[in-house]
Amino acid sequence: MNYRTMALNSILSRDDLNGWRTDLIETGLTELADDLFSIMIGIDIGDAKVYRLAFYMLHVESVGNV
Repeated sequence: MNYRTMALNSILSRDDLNGWRTDLIETGLTELADDLFSIMIGIDIGDAKVYRLAFYMLHVESVGNV
């Protein structure tokens, strides 16, 4: 398994992707919301965008669990 696949699995394993997308839009992170939507509907995006989104989602979850 490569890093891109791990990042995509990390993103897609979230429970409520539509909720994530809504939260991203509401906080002004529309580019991340667009990237998430692309992944959700199967559009291929660049590695950097996948990694950035996976990092952001992991960071938000880890901060929320403090």
